[in-house]
Amino acid sequence: MAISKFNRSVMINATAENVWTSLKAFGGNEKFNPLVTSSRLEREGVVVGCKRVCYVSVDGGKTESETIEVLTSLNEDDRTMAYRVLSAPNTPFEGLVNNVNVRQGEGADRCIVEFTGSFEVEDEKSKSEMTKILQNAYGGILNGLKKMHET
Repeated sequence: MAISKFNRSVMINATAENVWTSLKAFGGNEKFNPLVTSSRLEREGVVVGCKRVCYVSVDGGKTESETIEVLTSLNEDDRTMAYRVLSAPNTPFEGLVNNVNVRQGEGADRCIVEFTGSFEVEDEKSKSEMTKILQNAYGGILNGLKKMHET
Protein backbone atom coordinates (compact mmCIF):
# COMPACT_ATOMS: atom_id res chain seq x y z
CA MET A 1 0.00 0.00 0.00
CA ALA A 2 1.17 3.54 -0.82
CA ILE A 3 0.29 6.46 1.46
CA SER A 4 -0.52 9.82 -0.06
CA LYS A 5 -1.24 13.21 1.45
CA PHE A 6 -3.01 16.25 0.11
CA ASN A 7 -3.57 19.82 1.20
CA ARG A 8 -6.00 22.50 -0.03
CA SER A 9 -6.77 25.90 1.46
CA VAL A 10 -8.66 29.08 0.63
CA MET A 11 -9.01 32.60 2.00
CA ILE A 12 -12.65 33.51 2.67
CA ASN A 13 -13.94 37.03 3.23
CA ALA A 14 -15.94 36.09 6.33
CA THR A 15 -15.21 35.71 10.02
CA ALA A 16 -13.50 32.53 11.11
CA GLU A 17 -16.34 31.92 13.58
CA ASN A 18 -19.05 32.05 10.88
CA VAL A 19 -17.21 29.61 8.62
CA TRP A 20 -16.35 27.36 11.57
CA THR A 21 -20.04 27.23 12.53
CA SER A 22 -20.88 25.82 9.09
CA LEU A 23 -18.15 23.19 9.23
CA LYS A 24 -18.52 22.06 12.84
CA ALA A 25 -22.21 21.30 12.30
CA PHE A 26 -20.85 18.19 10.49
CA GLY A 27 -24.26 17.62 8.89
CA GLY A 28 -25.73 19.74 6.13
CA ASN A 29 -22.57 19.77 4.06
CA GLU A 30 -24.67 19.61 0.88
CA LYS A 31 -24.97 23.39 1.37
CA PHE A 32 -21.34 23.86 0.32
CA ASN A 33 -20.12 20.51 -1.08
CA PRO A 34 -21.16 20.26 -4.75
CA LEU A 35 -20.80 16.46 -4.78
CA VAL A 36 -23.15 15.88 -1.82
CA THR A 37 -26.86 15.83 -2.69
CA SER A 38 -27.96 15.30 0.93
CA SER A 39 -26.54 14.25 4.27
CA ARG A 40 -27.67 13.27 7.74
CA LEU A 41 -26.18 12.53 11.12
CA GLU A 42 -26.84 9.06 12.49
CA ARG A 43 -27.66 10.56 15.90
CA GLU A 44 -28.35 13.99 17.33
CA GLY A 45 -25.49 16.04 18.61
CA VAL A 46 -22.09 16.61 17.08
CA VAL A 47 -19.60 14.81 19.30
CA VAL A 48 -16.51 12.74 18.62
CA GLY A 49 -17.71 9.37 17.37
CA CYS A 50 -20.83 10.61 15.60
CA LYS A 51 -21.33 9.41 12.05
CA ARG A 52 -22.35 11.37 8.98
CA VAL A 53 -23.98 9.71 5.98
CA CYS A 54 -23.51 11.62 2.72
CA TYR A 55 -25.26 10.84 -0.52
CA VAL A 56 -22.74 11.63 -3.23
CA SER A 57 -23.23 12.09 -6.95
CA VAL A 58 -20.38 12.65 -9.38
CA ASP A 59 -22.55 12.55 -12.51
CA GLY A 60 -24.97 15.40 -11.95
CA GLY A 61 -27.41 13.41 -9.82
CA LYS A 62 -27.98 10.46 -12.16
CA THR A 63 -26.57 7.99 -9.64
CA GLU A 64 -25.83 8.31 -5.94
CA SER A 65 -23.58 6.42 -3.58
CA GLU A 66 -23.60 6.47 0.19
CA THR A 67 -20.44 7.58 1.99
CA ILE A 68 -20.12 7.15 5.75
CA GLU A 69 -17.74 9.28 7.81
CA VAL A 70 -16.98 9.41 11.54
CA LEU A 71 -15.90 12.50 13.49
CA THR A 72 -12.59 11.64 15.19
CA SER A 73 -11.72 14.98 16.81
CA LEU A 74 -13.34 18.34 17.44
CA ASN A 75 -11.60 21.31 19.09
CA GLU A 76 -13.79 24.39 19.42
CA ASP A 77 -11.01 26.63 20.76
CA ASP A 78 -8.63 25.95 17.88
CA ARG A 79 -11.45 25.56 15.31
CA THR A 80 -10.11 22.19 14.17
CA MET A 81 -11.77 18.89 13.45
CA ALA A 82 -10.91 15.57 11.87
CA TYR A 83 -13.01 12.85 10.34
CA ARG A 84 -12.35 9.46 8.79
CA VAL A 85 -14.15 7.95 5.82
CA LEU A 86 -15.47 4.54 6.85
CA SER A 87 -17.13 3.65 3.58
CA ALA A 88 -16.93 5.18 0.10
CA PRO A 89 -18.12 2.84 -2.66
CA ASN A 90 -16.38 2.90 -6.02
CA THR A 91 -13.20 4.51 -4.72
CA PRO A 92 -9.78 2.82 -4.86
CA PHE A 93 -8.53 4.17 -1.53
CA GLU A 94 -8.66 3.15 2.11
CA GLY A 95 -8.24 4.98 5.37
CA LEU A 96 -9.02 8.50 4.15
CA VAL A 97 -8.57 10.89 7.07
CA ASN A 98 -9.41 14.59 6.71
CA ASN A 99 -8.27 17.37 8.99
CA VAL A 100 -9.98 20.75 8.86
CA ASN A 101 -8.63 23.99 10.30
CA VAL A 102 -10.27 27.43 10.25
CA ARG A 103 -8.01 30.26 11.33
CA GLN A 104 -8.28 34.01 11.39
CA GLY A 105 -6.86 35.73 8.32
CA GLU A 106 -5.58 39.26 8.02
CA GLY A 107 -8.40 41.52 9.19
CA ALA A 108 -11.46 40.75 11.27
CA ASP A 109 -13.57 39.53 8.35
CA ARG A 110 -11.13 37.16 6.68
CA CYS A 111 -10.26 33.58 7.46
CA ILE A 112 -8.27 30.71 6.00
CA VAL A 113 -9.83 27.27 5.73
CA GLU A 114 -7.45 24.38 5.24
CA PHE A 115 -8.17 20.73 4.48
CA THR A 116 -5.33 18.24 4.84
CA GLY A 117 -5.67 14.54 4.49
CA SER A 118 -4.06 11.21 3.93
CA PHE A 119 -5.13 7.92 2.39
CA GLU A 120 -3.79 4.55 1.28
CA VAL A 121 -3.93 3.08 -2.21
CA GLU A 122 -2.73 -0.13 -3.85
CA ASP A 123 -0.20 1.36 -6.25
CA GLU A 124 1.45 4.55 -7.50
CA LYS A 125 -0.98 4.91 -10.44
CA SER A 126 -3.97 4.83 -8.07
CA LYS A 127 -2.13 7.23 -5.75
CA SER A 128 -1.70 9.80 -8.51
CA GLU A 129 -5.30 9.42 -9.73
CA MET A 130 -6.82 9.67 -6.25
CA THR A 131 -4.66 12.64 -5.28
CA LYS A 132 -5.97 14.49 -8.32
CA ILE A 133 -9.58 13.47 -7.61
CA LEU A 134 -9.35 14.52 -3.95
CA GLN A 135 -7.61 17.80 -4.77
CA ASN A 136 -10.50 18.60 -7.13
CA ALA A 137 -13.16 17.45 -4.64
CA TYR A 138 -11.75 19.53 -1.79
CA GLY A 139 -11.28 22.46 -4.14
CA GLY A 140 -15.02 22.21 -4.80
CA ILE A 141 -15.79 22.15 -1.08
CA LEU A 142 -13.61 25.19 -0.41
CA ASN A 143 -15.12 27.09 -3.34
CA GLY A 144 -18.59 26.17 -2.03
CA LEU A 145 -17.73 27.51 1.42
CA LYS A 146 -16.35 30.69 -0.13
CA LYS A 147 -19.49 31.21 -2.22
CA MET A 148 -21.76 30.45 0.73
CA HIS A 149 -20.06 32.93 3.06
CA GLU A 150 -19.17 35.72 0.65
CA THR A 151 -22.60 36.19 -0.95
